[in-house]
Amino acid sequence: MDAAGDGGMAVVMVDAQVDPEADVLTQAQQRLLELSTKMMTYVGVLQRDAPALEPSSGESGDPNAVRERALREHSMRVAESYARDVAESSARLDALFDRVRDEIEVSVGSESETIRRADADAMEATEELERAVLRASSMLSDLRGAIDQLDLPLPHLPPARTDSFES
Repeated sequence: MDAAGDGGMAVVMVDAQVDPEADVLTQAQQRLLELSTKMMTYVGVLQRDAPALEPSSGESGDPNAVRERALREHSMRVAESYARDVAESSARLDALFDRVRDEIEVSVGSESETIRRADADAMEATEELERAVLRASSMLSDLRGAIDQLDLPLPHLPPARTDSFES
């Protein structure tokens, strides 16, 4: 916050610390904090500095009436400045919300495309695996058929052991 003297009263302005390198959601959070800080600060300053509204005597030469009018005019200028600042901060926040919405839409579209491609790749891999299994089954069947046609004697196998493995 900074303060500048104007008519004997401090004019308080709130400046945001928004990291331009941060992601858009973080920037929106920082702008929202800025806006809420401005509103609370500005309302407090306006309440603090607002002159009491007392019926004036109507005399233009009355020093109290002149001072009161000057204070009221100053308060109005400060209030207008604060209102402009809040409106500008709100516009920046709205722009960030638009960016958040756009980034979400792009992200969702991008993720949908990635999922669609992954599904297509998985289907292609499944089909390729099924073809490989069919080829292997066919080759195994052909091999069995070739072995059956050879009419070879069965290999001599040693008799199965019947003794137990007790110690």
